Amino acid sequence: MKQHGNFESPDGSGRTIEIGKRKNGKMLRVYEKGQQLGDPNSPWTRWELELHNRDRIIPWDVLLHPGQYVAGSYKCMSWIKGKASKVRTYKKSIDIGYEKLSQCLTTSYGRLINVMLEVEGSPEKVIEKIRREGVPKRLELQAPPEIHGIK
Repeated sequence: MKQHGNFESPDGSGRTIEIGKRKNGKMLRVYEKGQQLGDPNSPWTRWELELHNRDRIIPWDVLLHPGQYVAGSYKCMSWIKGKASKVRTYKKSIDIGYEKLSQCLTTSYGRLINVMLEVEGSPEKVIEKIRREGVPKRLELQAPPEIHGIK
Protein backbone atom coordinates (compact mmCIF):
# COMPACT_ATOMS: atom_id res chain seq x y z
CA MET A 1 0.00 0.00 0.00
CA LYS A 2 1.19 3.51 -0.79
CA GLN A 3 -0.21 6.81 0.37
CA HIS A 4 0.23 10.19 -1.30
CA GLY A 5 -0.87 13.45 0.24
CA ASN A 6 -1.38 14.67 3.77
CA PHE A 7 -3.48 12.06 5.60
CA GLU A 8 -2.85 13.43 9.10
CA SER A 9 -3.93 17.00 8.31
CA PRO A 10 -5.75 17.15 4.95
CA ASP A 11 -4.91 20.43 3.24
CA GLY A 12 -7.43 20.33 0.38
CA SER A 13 -4.89 19.34 -2.27
CA GLY A 14 -6.13 15.75 -2.33
CA ARG A 15 -4.96 12.39 -1.12
CA THR A 16 -4.35 9.11 -2.91
CA ILE A 17 -4.03 5.54 -1.70
CA GLU A 18 -2.74 2.69 -3.89
CA ILE A 19 -3.19 -0.98 -3.04
CA GLY A 20 -1.16 -3.48 -5.02
CA LYS A 21 1.47 -2.85 -7.64
CA ARG A 22 1.08 -2.11 -11.31
CA LYS A 23 4.05 -4.36 -12.14
CA ASN A 24 2.26 -7.30 -10.45
CA GLY A 25 -0.78 -6.84 -12.67
CA LYS A 26 -3.41 -5.53 -10.24
CA MET A 27 -3.65 -2.19 -8.47
CA LEU A 28 -6.47 -0.29 -6.80
CA ARG A 29 -6.14 3.49 -6.68
CA VAL A 30 -8.50 5.67 -4.64
CA TYR A 31 -8.10 9.43 -4.77
CA GLU A 32 -9.90 12.68 -4.13
CA LYS A 33 -10.65 13.64 -7.71
CA GLY A 34 -12.46 16.90 -6.97
CA GLN A 35 -9.55 18.18 -4.93
CA GLN A 36 -7.13 17.08 -7.66
CA LEU A 37 -9.11 19.30 -10.04
CA GLY A 38 -8.83 22.30 -7.72
CA ASP A 39 -11.89 22.26 -5.43
CA PRO A 40 -10.51 21.85 -1.87
CA ASN A 41 -13.99 21.08 -0.48
CA SER A 42 -15.11 18.55 -3.08
CA PRO A 43 -16.30 15.16 -1.77
CA TRP A 44 -15.75 13.54 -5.21
CA THR A 45 -13.61 10.46 -4.70
CA ARG A 46 -12.59 8.22 -7.56
CA TRP A 47 -11.93 4.47 -7.34
CA GLU A 48 -9.87 2.92 -10.14
CA LEU A 49 -8.81 -0.67 -10.71
CA GLU A 50 -5.91 -1.44 -13.04
CA LEU A 51 -5.67 -4.97 -14.40
CA HIS A 52 -2.78 -6.15 -16.53
CA ASN A 53 -2.28 -9.56 -18.10
CA ARG A 54 0.69 -10.48 -15.96
CA ASP A 55 0.00 -14.04 -14.74
CA ARG A 56 -3.67 -13.66 -15.61
CA ILE A 57 -6.01 -13.87 -18.54
CA ILE A 58 -8.44 -10.97 -18.47
CA PRO A 59 -11.78 -12.15 -19.87
CA TRP A 60 -13.74 -10.04 -22.35
CA ASP A 61 -16.56 -10.09 -19.79
CA VAL A 62 -14.64 -7.40 -17.86
CA LEU A 63 -15.78 -4.91 -20.51
CA LEU A 64 -19.42 -5.97 -20.22
CA HIS A 65 -19.61 -6.21 -16.41
CA PRO A 66 -16.81 -4.08 -14.97
CA GLY A 67 -18.51 -3.59 -11.58
CA GLN A 68 -18.39 -7.31 -10.85
CA TYR A 69 -14.65 -7.41 -11.45
CA VAL A 70 -13.98 -4.29 -9.39
CA ALA A 71 -16.04 -5.88 -6.59
CA GLY A 72 -14.07 -9.12 -6.87
CA SER A 73 -10.64 -7.49 -7.07
CA TYR A 74 -10.11 -6.99 -3.32
CA LYS A 75 -12.21 -7.94 -0.30
CA CYS A 76 -12.64 -4.28 0.59
CA MET A 77 -14.38 -3.70 -2.75
CA SER A 78 -17.30 -6.11 -2.22
CA TRP A 79 -19.64 -3.18 -1.48
CA ILE A 80 -19.51 -2.12 -5.15
CA LYS A 81 -21.73 -4.85 -6.55
CA GLY A 82 -23.78 -7.77 -5.26
CA LYS A 83 -22.02 -10.22 -7.57
CA ALA A 84 -18.23 -10.31 -7.45
CA SER A 85 -16.10 -11.96 -10.15
CA LYS A 86 -12.37 -12.56 -9.86
CA VAL A 87 -9.80 -12.56 -12.61
CA ARG A 88 -7.93 -15.81 -12.09
CA THR A 89 -4.17 -15.76 -11.86
CA TYR A 90 -1.75 -18.50 -12.79
CA LYS A 91 1.93 -19.15 -12.31
CA LYS A 92 4.47 -19.88 -15.00
CA SER A 93 6.34 -22.06 -12.53
CA ILE A 94 4.41 -25.07 -13.80
CA ASP A 95 6.31 -24.85 -17.09
CA ILE A 96 9.65 -24.67 -15.27
CA GLY A 97 8.60 -27.52 -12.96
CA TYR A 98 7.66 -29.75 -15.88
CA GLU A 99 11.04 -29.22 -17.56
CA LYS A 100 12.92 -29.88 -14.31
CA LEU A 101 10.98 -33.05 -13.51
CA SER A 102 11.48 -34.32 -17.08
CA GLN A 103 15.23 -33.77 -16.70
CA CYS A 104 15.24 -35.60 -13.34
CA LEU A 105 13.33 -38.51 -14.87
CA THR A 106 15.87 -38.81 -17.68
CA THR A 107 18.85 -38.63 -15.31
CA SER A 108 17.42 -41.01 -12.71
CA TYR A 109 15.46 -43.51 -14.80
CA GLY A 110 16.43 -43.06 -18.46
CA ARG A 111 18.60 -46.20 -18.52
CA LEU A 112 15.99 -48.22 -16.66
CA ILE A 113 13.40 -47.20 -19.26
CA ASN A 114 15.76 -48.48 -21.98
CA VAL A 115 15.93 -51.87 -20.20
CA MET A 116 12.16 -51.89 -19.69
CA LEU A 117 11.64 -51.30 -23.44
CA GLU A 118 13.74 -54.40 -24.15
CA VAL A 119 11.89 -56.50 -21.57
CA GLU A 120 8.34 -55.28 -22.24
CA GLY A 121 8.69 -55.00 -26.01
CA SER A 122 6.84 -51.70 -26.59
CA PRO A 123 6.64 -48.13 -25.23
CA GLU A 124 2.92 -48.62 -24.58
CA LYS A 125 3.58 -51.59 -22.26
CA VAL A 126 6.32 -49.66 -20.42
CA ILE A 127 4.02 -46.67 -19.92
CA GLU A 128 1.19 -48.96 -18.81
CA LYS A 129 3.48 -50.55 -16.24
CA ILE A 130 4.90 -47.34 -14.71
CA ARG A 131 1.99 -44.90 -15.05
CA ARG A 132 0.09 -43.63 -11.97
CA GLU A 133 -3.08 -41.55 -11.89
CA GLY A 134 -2.90 -37.92 -10.79
CA VAL A 135 -0.51 -35.02 -11.15
CA PRO A 136 2.70 -34.42 -9.16
CA LYS A 137 2.02 -31.85 -6.44
CA ARG A 138 4.42 -29.29 -7.91
CA LEU A 139 2.74 -29.58 -11.32
CA GLU A 140 -0.85 -29.20 -10.20
CA LEU A 141 -2.52 -26.90 -12.70
CA GLN A 142 -2.26 -23.37 -11.45
CA ALA A 143 -3.50 -21.90 -14.68
CA PRO A 144 -6.66 -22.22 -16.68
CA PRO A 145 -6.38 -25.34 -18.88
CA GLU A 146 -6.18 -23.28 -22.08
CA ILE A 147 -2.77 -21.91 -20.95
CA HIS A 148 -1.31 -25.39 -21.18
CA GLY A 149 -3.07 -26.39 -24.39
CA ILE A 150 -5.48 -28.67 -22.52
CA LYS A 151 -9.04 -28.59 -23.80
